[in-house]
Amino acid sequence: MRESKPELKIQQDPFAVDFRNNLAKKFGFRYVGCFDESGLAIAVKGEHLELKFLIDIKGETVAGPFHHIQPFKEDLARIRKDDTGYYFINREGKEVIGPFKGIVGDFKNGFSYIGDGTDIYYINKIGERVDRKIEKKPEVKNVKEKTWPTTEYRNGSFYLVNEEGKEIAGPFTRVNPFREGLSLVNIEKKGEPYGENYYIDKGGKIKLGPYNAYRGYDFNEGVTVVLTDQRIPYHIDHNGNKVFEK
Repeated sequence: MRESKPELKIQQDPFAVDFRNNLAKKFGFRYVGCFDESGLAIAVKGEHLELKFLIDIKGETVAGPFHHIQPFKEDLARIRKDDTGYYFINREGKEVIGPFKGIVGDFKNGFSYIGDGTDIYYINKIGERVDRKIEKKPEVKNVKEKTWPTTEYRNGSFYLVNEEGKEIAGPFTRVNPFREGLSLVNIEKKGEPYGENYYIDKGGKIKLGPYNAYRGYDFNEGVTVVLTDQRIPYHIDHNGNKVFEK
């Protein structure tokens, strides 16, 4: 039976990139995502036609392959195997609800919504259609408190500023929101039509780069994708080390 808890190193490191990288190489996955609290992760095989699997911390397949799988919400994960529609699986990988066509939402507060093109309705966790009226709630505009550092735009460029309004980095042609403590920024460079991409920390210090700026991606689950000068993509971790390389 599958172990219910992840290894200690997974609990200590929520990203566990080295551990995931070793699993990917051992079992032939192109990418292994973060493990959740029950020790399950989504792993990917294939380049153009991606196939996704649910695996445990030993790298063993719990379920799959799927064409689509969402992380677990309320102990159920939404998957699509083929053109038959969407299903929900439990943490043992067993299909427990489905199939459904059209738009299918994740479970929230015990319910999922189904949109089949002509109607929208709710189901409970055993797949029963329930009489739950869809009521339009009044729109509430969330006023988000400003987080620091933030960006300011002036004289055609972006600058990173602190809470006192002091400039701590720049100029940049682009500054992305911080993800996992790092922000993707772009800096002009003569002879480079797209400039160069770097990753900076919240103190404005360059931590990683330069990288080809034809495409740029934020960090997610401890890794990001960068491009070589020939625009060939590869994964790196927070330290700039290549990972998930065959």
